[in-house]
Amino acid sequence: MFIGYPIWYGHMAAPMQSFLHAHAGKLSGKKIALFATSGSSGISTSVDEVRGLCPDAILTETLHLTSATMSQYGNRVADWLALLGVGNSQDNEDGNQQGQNSLKINITIGERVITATMEDNVTARDFLSRLPLEVTLNDYAGAEKIFYPNPALATDGAPRGNASSRGDIDLYVPWGNIAFFYGGDGGYSNSMIHLGRIDGDGVEALDVSGNISMRIERQ
Repeated sequence: MFIGYPIWYGHMAAPMQSFLHAHAGKLSGKKIALFATSGSSGISTSVDEVRGLCPDAILTETLHLTSATMSQYGNRVADWLALLGVGNSQDNEDGNQQGQNSLKINITIGERVITATMEDNVTARDFLSRLPLEVTLNDYAGAEKIFYPNPALATDGAPRGNASSRGDIDLYVPWGNIAFFYGGDGGYSNSMIHLGRIDGDGVEALDVSGNISMRIERQ
């Protein structure tokens, strides 16, 4: 199912929220592809709102169109539909199986795009299901860039314990924050869940002073 809506001040338009609330039961178990338009607001908050309103629906790849990217709409819509498998001869019941099973992500920081490979555990999968995300990471101790996913990531059943090192992406369970390590080894901790690792020399993009903003999305 395709569900489209405008974003008002960072949130899904109120009439669409009412619609989803009223029909959440009918959407249980359905695959939903969200697409949204906005002037400049991101899509991540509205995606979280859909998860809260329709917790039993299965969200697939999203499409976010802004006024600044109007000239790209034709190609972006076509690419998005291809990513979803729409129009393929293959049974669409499989959806975008390859994309949904991929553990690779793109991370955009300024003009640079780096990649990372995520782990196949319950916490990393929960994180992947929330993408795309636009977040600001705070610098912590000159060694990590961190942010707090909301709601907290699922951790039951995920393996714990990691000797975090430069390039690692980990969840610190007691605080609930995701940490991107860029400043050296963090030492072994039973409170860490390893989520993934930045590929190649991409970690250099994080090795700057202060906070940074990034967009995270699946390949």
